[in-house]
Amino acid sequence: MQLELSYNETKAEIEKAIRGTGIDWGRAKDGAILAIWLAGHGLPFLDDILDSLTSLDDNPEFETAVINGLLWAEHGAALQDDWELRCHHPLFLLAGMGIVAREQGVTLSLWSATSRDDLLAVADNDDVWVNQQHLIEGDELILSTRYPSHIPQSCVKLSPRHEMAPQVSCDSWRKIGTYAQRCYVEETEEKRLAGAGAGDIDNS
Repeated sequence: MQLELSYNETKAEIEKAIRGTGIDWGRAKDGAILAIWLAGHGLPFLDDILDSLTSLDDNPEFETAVINGLLWAEHGAALQDDWELRCHHPLFLLAGMGIVAREQGVTLSLWSATSRDDLLAVADNDDVWVNQQHLIEGDELILSTRYPSHIPQSCVKLSPRHEMAPQVSCDSWRKIGTYAQRCYVEETEEKRLAGAGAGDIDNS
């Protein structure tokens, strides 16, 4: 069964879910922004989020593009050189590339480190192309500011679809909710009297 959610609702819940693993609010916010970018371009995001949450629960220092994709894309743009990295959840790095390329007016391309002529994705200003089938989990990648001599037919140009609400499975969304609930403050009489809601004076 599928749920249809607003972008704001999706972003807020994912941000809280990432924060629920102990990740700081800044990177949790980045992860949610990347997820919304993927949703807005018709790309999957929720399975990678859930996989990343499990990994971050075990190891908060886990290097995943779900929380680092924006930072890595900004680093690649500033580096002005080829940068080799291992990437878990590479679609989130793609989202970071798309956001940085648009905001900074730059080109970012992603290549396979094992076959340097194998273009996986390119973001150029507002335009983004991706070979989604070859973006392999944990693969060695090269992030570059070079524009490819040509874009192969295997790379599909993405089109924003902001008018469409994200659709997610009920089961997956419930799992997201279990992480998000960790951010909620437990309601007690002491907290209520201290200002979390109406106190006895307010009710008199």
